[in-house]
Formats: sequence, C-alpha cells, structure tokens
Amino acid sequence: MKAVFATPTGVEVREVEPPHPGPGEVLVRVASSLISAGTERHYVELTRSLGGVLPLGYCVAGHVEKVGPDVTGFADGDRVVAVGWQYAVHAELARVPFRYCAQVAEGIALDTAVFAPLAATSLHMLHRAGDWSGPLLFVGAGLIGQLAIQLARPRAALILASDRSAFRLRTALAGGADATHDATATKTPLASWIRSQDADGIAAAFLSFEGDATNALRESLAALHAAPDGTPRGTIVCVGRLHAQMELTVEMGNVDVRVSARCGLGYRDDEWAHGRRCYAAPPGENTVEQNLRECLDRIASGVLRPEIIHTHRYPIEDAARAYALLDDLEAALGVTLHYGSD
Repeated sequence: MKAVFATPTGVEVREVEPPHPGPGEVLVRVASSLISAGTERHYVELTRSLGGVLPLGYCVAGHVEKVGPDVTGFADGDRVVAVGWQYAVHAELARVPFRYCAQVAEGIALDTAVFAPLAATSLHMLHRAGDWSGPLLFVGAGLIGQLAIQLARPRAALILASDRSAFRLRTALAGGADATHDATATKTPLASWIRSQDADGIAAAFLSFEGDATNALRESLAALHAAPDGTPRGTIVCVGRLHAQMELTVEMGNVDVRVSARCGLGYRDDEWAHGRRCYAAPPGENTVEQNLRECLDRIASGVLRPEIIHTHRYPIEDAARAYALLDDLEAALGVTLHYGSD
C-alpha cells in the first residue's frame, strides 16, 4: 500500500506492507486525510536535520476494513474518523485504537468529517479556558485557530483574531470572527487595538502558533478584563510549540496561563486507547472520543463549517506537492490527501 513519510530529502510516498489490527484496534481504509501543518512541518524539518524516516499524519476518515479482537462499538463497513500520531497516518490503510475513532453520520462527507480530529484539539483548547463566553482573542489563525473560532462563535460575546496573513484573517471573518488585526500590516499594538474593539478588554486569549510568543503574551495580558478592584483577571491558553519570557509578579494580576495539550484526555495513552483501562475527564473537559463525537455533531448541525477552510485536495501520489503548499500563508489552510476509496 502507499504511505507518506518524512525523510532526510523531504516528503516521500512509499510502498509498504499493509498493517493488521491487533487487540483493541480497527483497520481503516482511508478515503481522506488532513495535513496538520504545524505538527507535521515540525517533523519534516526534524527529519531533514537529524535523519531517519517518520510516517506522517494523524487525522484520517474512511471505512472500517476489519475489526480486531476486544473492540466494541464498531463493525466492518462503518464510516469513521480517526486520530492518533503513528496510528491515523497518511496511508491507504491505517491501524488505529478504537477509542481514537468515531462514527460518521451518512449525511457528512468523509473529506469534511476528516477535520473533526483537529477540531477536537481546538475544542480541548476552549475547554482549558473554562468560561469561553467572551470576549475572546485568538492569536494565530491557522487550522487550530480557525476551527476554534467556529466552535466558539455560538457562545462568545465577541471574537477577535490576529495573524500575519491577510488571507487567514479574511477566512476567520467568514468563520465567525467579529474583527481582525493584521500583525504585519498595522502599526497599532495588539492591546490598543483590542481596547478599540471593546474598552473593557477580553476575558480569555488563545495563542495557537509556533515560535516566540513573548509579545503576544504581553499584549494579551495588557488587554485582559479588570476585576472590580482593578486587578487584571482572565485566562491565556497556549497550544503549539511556543516559547516566551515573562515576569511572574503581583502586577500581572490574577491571571491563569495554561497549556492545552493534544485533543482530550487519553491521547497517547495506549492502555486507555485500546480499552485496557478507563477513566473520566476532569470537570469541563472531555476524553478524545467524546471530543471527536462532539465535533462531528457540530459539523452535522452547521456550527463547524470545514468547507470554509478546506483549500486544497491532492491524491496521495502528489503528497510532496501538498506539503510544499504549507509555507504559503496567503493560499493554503486545509490541505487534504485522497485515496480513491470514498
């Protein structure tokens, strides 16, 4: 079968032996897979610098080809989405723990449903903020930011978005943002711009990009609401590979700075993913499978509209061309690979 790998010379499509499902796993015949630009670009660059070969991808949609032992809730032929690094890879067949999967309703196209795994990461990021009724700020309008904006729209009083790509900001407006801040084109500091949109400031900020977040963190802190006694109060949630310098002082106020990791409780826990242990998510959060189902429900209801951010489709044979698009911030967002099995 065909599968996509990061190699020292770039992205390659190779022929490999098909996998077989083990206990607690399903075999998915993939129809569509979504490239997660930030995560996958990181591993492509890592492989170029350090050597080795890595299978790419962790978001797929397709049909259950075969159910392994000890699997509940799935049968051959089911339409599913699946998530999981080293599991839900860009390949014609993917072997995935059953708790990393969710059934897709007949009314949802598989190349739409394939956005649910990344949307689960966005939903978990919102959950990490606690109250996300707004006003909210999203710094970084890549896939995670775009999906989070759409998910937050029904609840948030005001949604503000900042990015360095005019294309991404236009897309954010189409997805539900009320106003946008072009970090490249404008000289207005982010905090000042936020106050011009809402004099009282924001309740929470979400930072979803890569690199130095020092300025974004500083500006977000300066734009937070103040409690009745005048002390800054709010939440800043970070997702992705960020680094920042900050001073933790009393002047900072009663502010929560949180990290949002992955797409829900249980991710990367093989014991849980294969059904060999059980636990419940903390209050206000979900497990991976719960987040997948909720995001599919949001797609079915029209709250999530992946078509707004689905910019490119490529057959798996053209995977290298698809990855080359990821550096074009003015053209590409949702880039999917297709396998002719839908």
